[in-house]
Amino acid sequence: MRILVTTLSSAFVAFVVLWQLQSDTQQSDVADAAEQSEAASVDPIADLERYDDPDYGFSLAVPVGWTRIVAADTDDVADVLASLEPGYAVGFESPRSGDSDIFADYILIEVLPGNEFGLFEATEAQRRYIEIDAQPVAYDRLLVDSAVDANAAVDLVIFQRGVQAFGYTLAFYAIGEPDNEQTLFDAFQIMLHTFSQTTEPFVVI
Repeated sequence: MRILVTTLSSAFVAFVVLWQLQSDTQQSDVADAAEQSEAASVDPIADLERYDDPDYGFSLAVPVGWTRIVAADTDDVADVLASLEPGYAVGFESPRSGDSDIFADYILIEVLPGNEFGLFEATEAQRRYIEIDAQPVAYDRLLVDSAVDANAAVDLVIFQRGVQAFGYTLAFYAIGEPDNEQTLFDAFQIMLHTFSQTTEPFVVI
């Protein structure tokens, strides 16, 4: 059964419009619009900023205050590269609510060469749809019960979408605790709406 999600939070709608305005207006006008949308909303996502990835040729909007996730921090680059699978992933972690918050919610973009995805296994019952540019776009919503899954320290909600491109795949994720589901879903939708691939991430020979 196809489930089309048509109800968007007011904050999400405001931020997508704001992001689209950035290409046509001065930064001061964007700042004024951001202040107005923030005043009209109580959503934890208060503003957006642009992230450009020069190495893999894409850009997207991420919530201000979310920290870029560093995959590895070591001086021995050769050892790191040898231990990693081919591909690339970059994420952005939301601020924690306090010392007792043991899991930081995050969004993630994964780029893999070839035709394989790193997506979590999902069923048709977990398939959902949103509308982007008047077209239905599929994604999965999964729930992880820590009482059942020994690998999970806390209950989690996962949003994911995979896209097949020429010679590579893209995967988008938003992962966090169920109490923060609306904020996660807003961040996930913003990522899908604003993602732009400007150059090919891999050389196909």
